[in-house]
Amino acid sequence: MPNDDRDKLDRSIEAMRATAEGLQSTVQKAGPAATISYSLIGAIGVMTIVGYGLDRWLGTWPWLLVGGMLFGVATGFYLLAKEVWRK
Repeated sequence: MPNDDRDKLDRSIEAMRATAEGLQSTVQKAGPAATISYSLIGAIGVMTIVGYGLDRWLGTWPWLLVGGMLFGVATGFYLLAKEVWRK
């Protein structure tokens, strides 16, 4: 392989390595934000489903659904605040 081609290949490999390291750094920095968003969405979703299920079982439509949703929002924001103030 001629030296020019070898130099181009080495520069390409080094550029790919730098890009991969940059991506890894970005993903590590975004990890806490992803965790917070999943916790918020998960708390709201789970408590809404629990409220819906209890409403269907007990025949109290829509009160436990609304209560579960509100409880999920409160829990989600509590988890969000806990994570933000921890740092």
